[in-house]
Amino acid sequence: MSLPRWIVALHLVLIVSACAGSAEDRAALHSNNPVVEVGDFVREVGNNVMVVFQDRRNNLWMGSWTNGLYVFDGDSIRHITEKHGLTSNRIEEIKEDSAGTVFVNTSKGLHRVVNGRLELLTLDTFGIGVWRLQSQDLWFKHGGREGHLLRFDGKTLYSLRLPRAGLPADLVKKHWVAADPYGVYTIYKDSRNCWWFGTACLGVCRLDSTGVWWIHEPDLTELHDGPANGIRSIVEDRNGKFWFTTEFIYSIPSSPDQTNAHSNVVRTITQPKHTYAKERGIGPLRGASFPQTMEYLSSARGPDGSLWFATYRDGVFRYDGTSVKRYPIQWNGQDVSAFCVYINRQGVPLVGTHEHGIYQLKDGVFQRILTL
Repeated sequence: MSLPRWIVALHLVLIVSACAGSAEDRAALHSNNPVVEVGDFVREVGNNVMVVFQDRRNNLWMGSWTNGLYVFDGDSIRHITEKHGLTSNRIEEIKEDSAGTVFVNTSKGLHRVVNGRLELLTLDTFGIGVWRLQSQDLWFKHGGREGHLLRFDGKTLYSLRLPRAGLPADLVKKHWVAADPYGVYTIYKDSRNCWWFGTACLGVCRLDSTGVWWIHEPDLTELHDGPANGIRSIVEDRNGKFWFTTEFIYSIPSSPDQTNAHSNVVRTITQPKHTYAKERGIGPLRGASFPQTMEYLSSARGPDGSLWFATYRDGVFRYDGTSVKRYPIQWNGQDVSAFCVYINRQGVPLVGTHEHGIYQLKDGVFQRILTL
């Protein structure tokens, strides 16, 4: 004999609530305003969590590279895949606009959530090549088109090719491998409302009110005299300096706010007219005897200004401006790979892992959450 549906639903809520941890833990993640109405209810988040995002309603979004999207509203978990309308089960980015609309970017298409449903955005084929800097814009990777970006202005979705000008020909030739050296790994908006694009092999590209320009220092295009690691993360520290996943940090001269809602098309600068300062950062995160921890996959800034770094094989590190502390990410006493670090709206660090789900910092230790 089957149980009544309301009993099954209540049982699921109780199970998921227990998986999230204590009442205090759940309160920090609680939403009370579910944003999606598609997907299957599941009891736990899958093992592969490569993207983490919390919206203004406190819904927690977790993207996989293999198994779609998970959304936790504080009580229940929804699992959304291709069968529910995603163009791909590989999630690349999750973002939110100023109106609170959530966007989910997959390797094959960009969706936004409208009335609880996934809406696929289509490209404006007449808008290709229109580079603008506008306050309401969102920028995304362009799945399926390496070296291209997507810009959404609230109404229209444009495809833009990263500028080839301003880069030494020998640098491009050196890195012209199977993977497009212009491939975009990460996108970041800084405190001056400028946009940064980290690439596979050619350094970082910046869009501001003066144009589009490149920084292609050796540390941004090479890793220990070997193949380029790629700019996989960008973060601005409390002093306005930029960390580009290498052992150096960069500073750009101060300038007025770069956002102009009525800006004209900006030009690409072939010979950058900008200056920047480059200085050595904190060095290997675990000291000179552990040089492999010099680079990292992901970074985030906490509300107290501290920086967090996920190093994949060596756990997570916190830098408070003076000292560095390491936090291992473990499952059953064994270290696991930490792919991304994210600071939620309550200031709590979360870590997505390659094979062991999502972790949350509690009492000084990262603990796995949303699992049975």
